[in-house]
Amino acid sequence: MQTERRLYLTKDVSDIGLINTKKDSENQKKLSFLAIIVVIELVLGGSGRLITFGSFFSIRYILFFITLLYFILNCIFNNYTIKKNMFYFDIILFFYVFAFAIANGIVSGYEIADVIKSSQGYLYLLIYFPISLLIDNKQKSKQIFRLIINCAVVLALVSITIFVIYYFDSTKYNVFTPILDKLDYGYIAYRGGLPTVFLKTSPFIAISFVLLLVHYINLKKERNLVNTLKLSILLFGIIVTMSMGIWIGTSVGILLTIMLSRGKNKIFGLTIVILLMGFAYYLASDYISVSITNRLSSNDSSFIIKFDQFFMLVKNWLNKLVLGNGFGIEITFLTELGKRTMINFELFWLQLLVNMGLIGFIIYLKIFIKSIYYSFKKNNAINFKDSLHIKSLIIGLIVLVIISSVNPFLNNPIGIGYLVIVMNTISNYWKDNGLNENKIIKEIF
Repeated sequence: MQTERRLYLTKDVSDIGLINTKKDSENQKKLSFLAIIVVIELVLGGSGRLITFGSFFSIRYILFFITLLYFILNCIFNNYTIKKNMFYFDIILFFYVFAFAIANGIVSGYEIADVIKSSQGYLYLLIYFPISLLIDNKQKSKQIFRLIINCAVVLALVSITIFVIYYFDSTKYNVFTPILDKLDYGYIAYRGGLPTVFLKTSPFIAISFVLLLVHYINLKKERNLVNTLKLSILLFGIIVTMSMGIWIGTSVGILLTIMLSRGKNKIFGLTIVILLMGFAYYLASDYISVSITNRLSSNDSSFIIKFDQFFMLVKNWLNKLVLGNGFGIEITFLTELGKRTMINFELFWLQLLVNMGLIGFIIYLKIFIKSIYYSFKKNNAINFKDSLHIKSLIIGLIVLVIISSVNPFLNNPIGIGYLVIVMNTISNYWKDNGLNENKIIKEIF
């Protein structure tokens, strides 16, 4: 039943408001193969071109269209009815502004190819609908949670392996670089005389470290040798990226984890973090010290480029403050490293303002704020383990937001994919824990 500016949901409403008339209790606990493949590819698939079919079709695009087709077919043949829920309105509203920004770019005379290239990543937000159908309860959400962590551990092992080989034999640059470039999987380089390994989905290593750390600190059964090893692997995977965005994001995530832990767990958490950091510093003290010095230096190439980007992006945003310049705008600026022309930038939040203006920025940011708000609002109404699940995902989201301040992840499937999982999980917990025949939850748009 819907009233003015209000939506009432009953227990029959699924994650995105899908009413299933043929529920199977066994299937409610079983995670579909399609959901598993989508998540594995998201974390381990680099930029999505690990497997390609021709010049335009990649495995990520194919999985994206398959999941959308799965959703459409289920709506047609399995008696599903689309209803609104807490994120439905926000997603639709975002795509209205998104469509305007595309039209704005075309009308402004930007190259069509540039308009498409700078906007296409946001389309991945549509996967929220099929994901909500594939992962439609908290049991499945927990399985996805573990799958992300385990995939990130594998990714960290890949990073560490490349780093170790490259560290002891710099000639292997000519072996790894062609492979990484061909797969668009990441890059290796020397910075300040030290190797760095940054893979496209490296943010998942930082996110997963925080996800696991929250449970490790607050649940005794999670404090085992396997998880200790996983945390160590993830931590070293973070270090070898030599990315200040990932390092700062992880540091904030660790701080929030300790702050939000209960009672004695704060002391335990602080002790564990000190031990892990001490162990890492013992093994790689010179590397860490030199890396920090180099990355904070005003002579660092990344710093120079982002510094000059900042002022040019602000200038272009202020020219069209409210509605933005549209997708496809090309910005040229001079740096100490030479002239650079770009349509996609490393400072994501500023690029969002440039492309979609203050309106687009506020609407997109609202999704994040809403996720954080409802995760804490529901926190007291569910059991401790479930609250940890949501709490860790939100801390991971904050880590991602920080990383995206200096690296563009929230305008492409890598960051948006994690955002969708967080949104979906929150919706599942609201449905599974908060709704029954005698109680309805009011959602204010």
